[in-house]
Amino acid sequence: MKFGSSTLLSVLSVATAVMAEEVKVFNWTTGWKDMNPDGVQERPVITCNGEWPWPQVRVNKGDRVIIYLNNGFEKESTSLHVHGLFQHNTTQMDGPPMLNQCSIMPGDTMIYNFTVPDQVGSYWYHSHSEGQYMDGMRDIIQLALNQFHKTCFSMIP
Repeated sequence: MKFGSSTLLSVLSVATAVMAEEVKVFNWTTGWKDMNPDGVQERPVITCNGEWPWPQVRVNKGDRVIIYLNNGFEKESTSLHVHGLFQHNTTQMDGPPMLNQCSIMPGDTMIYNFTVPDQVGSYWYHSHSEGQYMDGMRDIIQLALNQFHKTCFSMIP
């Protein structure tokens, strides 16, 4: 069987599109700000880039995620954990300080760099240092199927 150059290019472009992953980059700096998150009383909450709540993260299965987490606290260390995310060969990106990683000291930055594994669903990320998640350092991360899988699944009656 003989293939023309246009057929070969078509096959290569489809294969590249199927294997393509996106790189999602997030730059976050922790801090404190007086806010009224429950509508009852103003109190200090942990912010991301001066805002609260923290951003909801939406990525696709297979995407590479890079999070620059800058510790903007004056005295506290911090960390980040994605609850429920399987960290295959990247346990150092899993967040529990002094277990999987060192604490991020004030003024330091940790670069979390991992590929979303073969799983989808809704999870949450949060600090794994002290009780910081109770003070607002948390939100949702959604792991979706990529466009190729959405197209395949849409063909099922």
